[in-house]
Amino acid sequence: MPAFCLDCNFETDEAKESAGGRQPCPVCGSRKRRYEESLFESEAIGALMHTKGYAGGLSRKKGLRFESRDGALYSISLGRFVKLNRHIDHEAKRYVKKVIDPVTGQTLRVVNDPLPAHRDRGSAKKRSPNKSVKP
Repeated sequence: MPAFCLDCNFETDEAKESAGGRQPCPVCGSRKRRYEESLFESEAIGALMHTKGYAGGLSRKKGLRFESRDGALYSISLGRFVKLNRHIDHEAKRYVKKVIDPVTGQTLRVVNDPLPAHRDRGSAKKRSPNKSVKP
């Protein structure tokens, strides 16, 4: 940690001072010191918008026409936010998903499947009975 003379701002050697007590400043003779230390912290914030579209006059279960998620999603493997665009069209029965790394511009994942074929994915994946699930 750097130490500076409080009167003339001369940088002193902290290791020499701590061994034999505080020595006077070689420039002005003062024993007053100022210490500097820097801390760095960063935070990342992302927003994800979830939209659903319904047909009028029907229940929410029967009237759901589409679902959409757009925005930033945190990628654990990359350690930063990625751009997600996902659209589930229940009328056309399509599942479309695109994930892009905004830092490199690289497309990480593209999915364009029929909705009936897009089952047993992620948390909806069926577990085999002999495998234990981690807590």
